Amino acid sequence: MRVLVRAVFVIVLLWLAGSLQLATAANNENVARALKAIATSGQLKLEDPEGNERLFQILTFYEGRNFKPIWTRDSGAKSKARHMLLILRSAAAQGLEPAHYAIDQIEERIDSEDPGVLAVLDILLSQTFTRFARDLSKGRVVPSQVDNELHIVPNVPGPLSLIEAAEVADDMRDHILTLLPRSSRYGRLVAALERYRKIAADGGWPKIPAGEKILPGGDDPRIPAIRLMLGVMGDLAPQTSGTGTVYDEPLNLAVKSFQVRHGLIPHGMIDAGTQRAMNVTVEQRIGQLIVNMERRRWDDGALAETHVLVNGADQYLKLVRGGKTVFTALVVVGRPTNRTPVFTANVEQVVINPVWQMPADVADAELLPALQRSPSVLKERRLTLYDGERKVNARAVDWSKLEKLPYVVRQAAHPANPLGPLEFRMPNGYGIGLHGARGGGQFLKEQRFFSSGSMRVESPGELALALLDDQGWTKEKIAGVIRSQKEKVIALEAPVPIYVTYYTAWVNKDRSVHFRDDVYGRDRRLADALR
Repeated sequence: MRVLVRAVFVIVLLWLAGSLQLATAANNENVARALKAIATSGQLKLEDPEGNERLFQILTFYEGRNFKPIWTRDSGAKSKARHMLLILRSAAAQGLEPAHYAIDQIEERIDSEDPGVLAVLDILLSQTFTRFARDLSKGRVVPSQVDNELHIVPNVPGPLSLIEAAEVADDMRDHILTLLPRSSRYGRLVAALERYRKIAADGGWPKIPAGEKILPGGDDPRIPAIRLMLGVMGDLAPQTSGTGTVYDEPLNLAVKSFQVRHGLIPHGMIDAGTQRAMNVTVEQRIGQLIVNMERRRWDDGALAETHVLVNGADQYLKLVRGGKTVFTALVVVGRPTNRTPVFTANVEQVVINPVWQMPADVADAELLPALQRSPSVLKERRLTLYDGERKVNARAVDWSKLEKLPYVVRQAAHPANPLGPLEFRMPNGYGIGLHGARGGGQFLKEQRFFSSGSMRVESPGELALALLDDQGWTKEKIAGVIRSQKEKVIALEAPVPIYVTYYTAWVNKDRSVHFRDDVYGRDRRLADALR
């Protein structure tokens, strides 16, 4: 569609430019008159509502300055225009596609001295710059249009504000730097993209043949290829490992480094999961870096000084205070059929011994058959039935006649309570909660996509203490309330923002590049949208 739009745009501009009969003037007004003729002709139109709106605002800006050109003068293109062309040519360094930015059309006109052609160039550069600036600063696509589970609304600057800033900029190269996402995490992704593209240009890394797991100390013909691959990736320092087929200790440390970077348990065994991660190609990793750069552009990096951050792709949570991470934990997130969305909320309360309300479908499918066998299941599991706010006497109900449970079911503190001993209430419109778990076995898995969408946090007591330590709560005090099995709701003095994200690639401060599996398929959908 954008190729078609560009073609229609350029054809109309060429027709208009060719129809202009302009005399040479000494006062640099020829391009301005050509711009006015184009703007007032009524013939300039795109087949794209978004492009039409942007073009309308740009032409309004020109009209407000009596059609004085921005990028050109009667003698030719300004240095600003030439710098902009160089910037567009290097768009790939930012994970953007230069072909999206009318470079060929700009190059065709950049050396012209014809006022009609220069007027076309001026509008083309303004149109292209505003799109490029928006793409670079806030992303090429609208998150919710790619995936309705992405509840993110980037603060996209309007064409007028962008073109005004470009008009007064002394150096476009410096000005473009002000449009980049503020987060250092984005800058580290840019550097990683350059590094991985160089790896690709040098031939990438070898494919590891499938086979049995390789244990440290073992002998396997695949070891030289693994050693080479880990050297290319930077996990294995040059000349620190042997040259034969024995899995030695330096290689073991490198494998563990690779496993940490890919969200695998760092046991050192080169098992099926590790081999699978090793055989993801460099081109696929480059694609992951590019889609995650787009995600970083959606986020302006302005996180609250104190916040909770959850990365659903990594199944990991951290609490940050004053820019320092004070608590980290593994989390369980939604399974692929019940994906945890991307959104922002506020943690407002810590609830000790929370009461759980059983979903109606679970009550119908699991509890009703148990009640039909014996109503004593309610007492055994500390379940209470409610009709509105009135408690229901289970023994007064003829369960055999029911096909669906007509009551609300709530469960107080109990080992089987799905919320565990603690809940962190964060009101949101997506039905997603953050709480403990009734067992710790789920946190031993490499991938923890087990819930119905809500998030279960490992060590919820430590998270509660970290959130409440400035309100007089201690570990012993929290444990005492848990033992009481009575619900206690504690309001945070200041709600703590929680950012639920989905990043499958990022770069730590030590420049280590981390990747995670795209379990939810969001990388693929975003890559398709970007194409």
